[in-house]
Order: sequence, then C-alpha cells, then structure tokens
Amino acid sequence: MGRKADRHASRSAFLKTTPPKFVSAESCAGYVGRFGEGKVAEFLDLRAWFGVPDVAVLAAGRRQVVE
Repeated sequence: MGRKADRHASRSAFLKTTPPKFVSAESCAGYVGRFGEGKVAEFLDLRAWFGVPDVAVLAAGRRQVVE
C-alpha cells in the first residue's frame, strides 16, 4: 500500500520540474489547498513554528528560479 503512495508522490508535477526550481511558501500553501482548507491551516501553523526560509538566496546559489 505504501508503494502506491510513494509512486504518486515521486511523479507529482509540483515536486518535479525541468529545470528544477524552488517553490515559495505562498505557492506551496496554494498547492496544499487542493487537499482542503484544514491542510492550509496546518501548513500555516508549520510556517509560524519553523519560519519561512529565504528560498531566493538558496535558489540564487543554485542558479534556479523561485515559483
């Protein structure tokens, strides 16, 4: 049963892009919103707890764009 979930996650267009790019916290919140407003609330709680990383700095160091 876990294998099917693993295959689905590994094929997600949101997670795999060509060329690779970083995903902003706002874009990620929009993505998890597909799974219900409760998921968005959970994601926002995680952002409040852990903070929002500066993905622009990470992306620039790897010559990638931020979505």
